[in-house]
Amino acid sequence: MDATAASAKINLFLEVAGRRPDGYHDLVTVMAETSLCDHLSLEALPAQDGGPPRDSLVLEGWPQAAPGLPEPQGADNLALRALDGWRRYLGPLPPVQVHLRKIIPVGAGLGGGSSDAAAVLRWAGGGRADSAIRALAATLGADVPFFLRGGWQLAEGMGERLSPLAPPKGDIWRIRLYVPPWRISTAQAFRALDSGAGGGPARDAAPLLRALETGDRDVAGVASFNRFEYALGGLEPRQAGFMESIRRLGGRPARLSGSGSAVWCWADGPPDAAQAEDEDWRGRLARAGWPGARVISAALRGGDH
Repeated sequence: MDATAASAKINLFLEVAGRRPDGYHDLVTVMAETSLCDHLSLEALPAQDGGPPRDSLVLEGWPQAAPGLPEPQGADNLALRALDGWRRYLGPLPPVQVHLRKIIPVGAGLGGGSSDAAAVLRWAGGGRADSAIRALAATLGADVPFFLRGGWQLAEGMGERLSPLAPPKGDIWRIRLYVPPWRISTAQAFRALDSGAGGGPARDAAPLLRALETGDRDVAGVASFNRFEYALGGLEPRQAGFMESIRRLGGRPARLSGSGSAVWCWADGPPDAAQAEDEDWRGRLARAGWPGARVISAALRGGDH
């Protein structure tokens, strides 16, 4: 049985450049891998007599990662969809048992399902990610091509056009994630944008990219951006108040990741103090009117953290 980790991501910049004729959207986004991970073990099973291979999923941790949501099986699970897609487009595979320990919160804009799918594709490809595997990844979800490469990436188009970025140096690496007790549907968030919510002039990622090149954390925080923050008022009216509480209590910029609902912010202090700091933050948010919010310290992968 082969074990692998599947990292979460945050979006430091996310602009929706427009809707395409095929109904999809053109994006400009800067993404970075985090140390928060799901854990997968994959095992090829003996071939079955007759009929197509039947994969199986053993899922742990789902109640904590997705309170109130039913466990995903079959076509609802991206890890199993990745196996099915491989057989359809790239060649045969034996039946596979996927043991998934779910840590990354679901429906929070952190890309856990896409990361799980990318981990399965890397396993099936023996660690390689050639053009055919990358093409398959793009059919599974906009974030899956990013997770095949990982690190820091500027992603454009539907997320399939990737340009690697050099990780910045210094204490920019530590972050804290704030996950409220609600989830936001990505499809509904895009529909809110298409309906005219979240208007305003288009934003350019260049100021953020310059700040990352110089390692200027303060400027990077100001230059970070997420178009969905301006479109969620009618979809989830609590989101703006939640983010404002984090900004007021922390005294620094905080940004939505993906289409939400998780919010990220730079964090200070030594990593060994993270657990106590997270507990303190949970108490502060509860007193501010947000009981049930999760607080998770993490680091951005690729640097000297």
